[in-house]
Amino acid sequence: MNRTAGIVCLVCALSYAATGATFFLDPTSQFKTGTLDYWNALAGAPLGRQAFLMAFALAGLTAFCAMGEVQRLIGPTSGLARLAASLGQLGFGVTAVSYVRLLGGEAQRAQAFAAGSDAVRQSITSFSLVLDPQGWLIFFLSGLSLLLFGALGWRFGTLPKALALLGMAGGLLYIVAFIARANQQMLIVDVAAGLGGVIVGPLWWAGLALRFLRSGDQASARR
Repeated sequence: MNRTAGIVCLVCALSYAATGATFFLDPTSQFKTGTLDYWNALAGAPLGRQAFLMAFALAGLTAFCAMGEVQRLIGPTSGLARLAASLGQLGFGVTAVSYVRLLGGEAQRAQAFAAGSDAVRQSITSFSLVLDPQGWLIFFLSGLSLLLFGALGWRFGTLPKALALLGMAGGLLYIVAFIARANQQMLIVDVAAGLGGVIVGPLWWAGLALRFLRSGDQASARR
């Protein structure tokens, strides 16, 4: 089971790293979501955006799948660790579903927007496929989960201090992004999401993968 958890965490780390790489291929990243320029850019070159959405959906899915094993690693008898896992499953699960919905429908909506009348365009821009537009689940709960896991890993000594700090830092960046998003501070959102998704997130999940894989090797050696 440790090896499986390690592989899942490794895929999660690679998926988060891929969101950073595909972000620069996404033509819509330089425009505010839902604007005329955004939809025109998406209609003209949808593949970069779809790659970004696919990477984010996979990151959310693998993080969701890993929550139970992360809880077992960090605090198997701790009520707070169980709470962190539950919050993480909710936050990362909604992340995965939201980005899969976008992946399945956004490009088609962009084509309809580019070819449609003013009434069609207004209809498209007034409706969002995102399940959590304010980010309470995707940002706040996911961030709180990572923050708790990092703090508990430090408190119980079940994580190296550097890895525990990465978890706490990643959680705080998620929460900062949520607060900045609520206050329309999009530059802060971009910086926090960039640091969390491209640097801190991959390091955190890769560190967990290494812990699980080493535990799996030790368990095999004892047999």
